[in-house]
Amino acid sequence: MDEEGETILFYSMNETFVCWNIDDCPVPVDTDLGSIVDNFEHALHQMGFEGRMSINVDCKKLNSNEEALFKAGRIFYLPYGETMYSNYGGELHRVLHCLKSRGHNVLLVELPPDEKCLFSVDSLLKNSRFLGGGKPRAKKELTPEEMRPLYDSEEEEEEDGSYDVSDLSNQKMLDFSERIKHVKGPRTVVFWDAIDCPFPLCFSPEQIFQKIKSVLMKKGTNDNITIWAYVDERSWRDKCLGNKTWDSRIYFLPAGDRRVRMLNDMYLQCRDAPLHHCPGLLILVSNHFSGDPFYMDLFQDMEHQNYHPFLIIPREHSNISESPDEWPQSLFNRPRKSSQGPLPKKPKLDAA
Repeated sequence: MDEEGETILFYSMNETFVCWNIDDCPVPVDTDLGSIVDNFEHALHQMGFEGRMSINVDCKKLNSNEEALFKAGRIFYLPYGETMYSNYGGELHRVLHCLKSRGHNVLLVELPPDEKCLFSVDSLLKNSRFLGGGKPRAKKELTPEEMRPLYDSEEEEEEDGSYDVSDLSNQKMLDFSERIKHVKGPRTVVFWDAIDCPFPLCFSPEQIFQKIKSVLMKKGTNDNITIWAYVDERSWRDKCLGNKTWDSRIYFLPAGDRRVRMLNDMYLQCRDAPLHHCPGLLILVSNHFSGDPFYMDLFQDMEHQNYHPFLIIPREHSNISESPDEWPQSLFNRPRKSSQGPLPKKPKLDAA
């Protein structure tokens, strides 16, 4: 790991996404708003980030200064993201490390205690560092070997087929901390909220997987199925995250703020294994998405990755009303229309 203040010579032509929490780092009242984006661009160029840049803002409410910046069309604002990071720190830290493990350069702008960010070039340079340590500074000259990757395709092959996740089931709990590879072809991925819809306690993880797989295949899905189950810390976690001895592709993860965690993991799944030339089905079993237009919009965005999203709302199934022999047939027999339901209207931005 690099020392905190060590300078790292750096150069990248990849696009840079700036994620800015205005609640934590507000725009100073007397700041020239037109200069802020320019300062970000100049600072990034001095750090070696030469690609396109976009600024994405998350906050509960814009003040008048910030509304002017938004209206100028120089930032993107998430107007209903006030619930997005209710467990902001821990989940953000996890996702940043997930991105770093996938080859992204993660740059943090962290202010010392009691210091305001003026969003000047000098302030941004002073307070920026890579996740893990080290301050990037632009390389002035690149060797031919360093230039060559800049012109190669940024996208990796869709799926290289080097290994299937089932080969790792007894060796490693797949929790999205690293890139997950899949074999080529159609697939079905299931994200199951096991707090909203608990599994029958009489079943082993192997039996749970086989029962869900059997019902899905009767519905016409392919047999390449992976299940991620988000479980209560006090019950299933101790049982299923300890000794993993089953062969099926079912993985148990701690729920935490499960709506945020599950959504982030779904995006990581789509990023790890995009489907360009074959279909895929993404099934979400949860009560926690249908009533929130912000989360439902993000969930339905999975379709842009060629994953067909399908939401199942298990309200009347939460207490396992079926007999063990029938489970989970009635859950998957519900009409799709009633599973999805109409979406609430999105709230409008006051500044628009």
